[in-house]
Amino acid sequence: MQKTCKNQRARANIMTNIMCNACLILLKNMYLKLFYVLLYAFQTVLKTSDHLGSHSATPHKLKCALRGKLYMFW
Repeated sequence: MQKTCKNQRARANIMTNIMCNACLILLKNMYLKLFYVLLYAFQTVLKTSDHLGSHSATPHKLKCALRGKLYMFW
């Protein structure tokens, strides 16, 4: 009986570790995607302000560019 409980506890610990690792991997991927989207937004603002003047990167243009980039990622 004692050995069975230890085995069950060990299996439960292994499953918990696997689940935690999977969650960490998913979180890391999500943060990487968010970082790339923000980087793309920053580059978009810089490109539009360089080509068309300093006030050309309106919030509407940025929102449209970000929406397109988010659809690409997800």
